[in-house]
Amino acid sequence: MIEKHFGLPAKVENDANAAGLAEALFGAAVGYRHVFYVTVSTGIGTGIIIDRKIYHGKNGVAGEGGHVSIDYKSPYRCGCGSLGCVEALAAGPAMVRRARVRLEQEHTTPSLLREFTFGNLSRLTPKMIQAAARAGDTVAKTIIDDTGFFLGVWLAGMITLLDPEVIVIGGGVAQIGKPLFDKIRETIPRYTINRRFAANTPLLPAKLKKNVGVFGAASLFLPSGEKAESD
Repeated sequence: MIEKHFGLPAKVENDANAAGLAEALFGAAVGYRHVFYVTVSTGIGTGIIIDRKIYHGKNGVAGEGGHVSIDYKSPYRCGCGSLGCVEALAAGPAMVRRARVRLEQEHTTPSLLREFTFGNLSRLTPKMIQAAARAGDTVAKTIIDDTGFFLGVWLAGMITLLDPEVIVIGGGVAQIGKPLFDKIRETIPRYTINRRFAANTPLLPAKLKKNVGVFGAASLFLPSGEKAESD
């Protein structure tokens, strides 16, 4: 319908797949053939690039890595309906939930997060947690540490499964930077069978940031993108 209306070619692609392709063609993963791309923000999306091609699977729905459970006994149900998905434990809303629950349960524990929200913890955001951690807030630092641990356990499994050349992490939560990445790197080797390889797998911050969606969509129409989309 879009092609008919505008007289131009149109494509439909999963946003994380397109973003992974963009990072492989223009961003942090240039020069690598096998890429596992992750975006951590309000949810967790992934794109699997194998031999510079998007892996779609039999039904075109492969790459939903955010809905892999890392704790089937978790009390937290993901939006997809399953328990313990990494998205339900490590995405931005999960960080906020953990911080809010802790501060509500430990109502005498001092924290900059109380000041940032003017005592109304429903206003809490991941950016506030990041800012508080940088200022040395113990609660905020613990939340980031836990998030890095969850992501590390999950990525260790992805390395065991896919053995990628590189892992690229983007999204708003990834902007936390070194504290988060350090915890992920520390955790990965403890939870994968490929400890030696995992320790040497580059874990890189995404390069294209807010422009990744535009680059990803455009990539689908480049000759390299056309090739990456082919079966």
